[in-house]
Amino acid sequence: MRLFLLLALAALAPSFVKAQTSTAVPTELATRIRDITASCKEAGLNVSAAPAPGVTQIDLNGDGSRDFLFDTQQICGASPGYGCSNRGCHLVVYKQVGPNAHRKVLDELYALERFISISKKGRINLIAYSAPGGFGRCQHKSRDEGCDYLLFWKNGGWNWESIQ
Repeated sequence: MRLFLLLALAALAPSFVKAQTSTAVPTELATRIRDITASCKEAGLNVSAAPAPGVTQIDLNGDGSRDFLFDTQQICGASPGYGCSNRGCHLVVYKQVGPNAHRKVLDELYALERFISISKKGRINLIAYSAPGGFGRCQHKSRDEGCDYLLFWKNGGWNWESIQ
């Protein structure tokens, strides 16, 4: 129920996840974007002209680092085979660990429903999402069920709260 309310608020608010990067994304991420974008174009789907569609530059812990949030749904929609599967799409976060080095710190499948709150300074306040049953953290549920989570970064790591 709480996730439904957050998602309803998200529909009323402007999109917080938009391509806005001022630095090159990690090579692994650039390759993933290029592959998804090529598939979308081959299928005749519209793709953003942004240099890194689906990517938002963030700062996870306020240390001035250039971290990245990537949402596969933002490249050309939630069509299976184009960054998403028939079970959902991926939220991926890369944390800067050196001048030109990033480490993937999150890769979560979400069931097309998510809310992401990012402050004006680029800090992630909160991510609320539904995960499909039978995958990742929601393996204990059947494929017809799902799990709802609140996710936030604190003390150098992710904190998950399950919404019952």
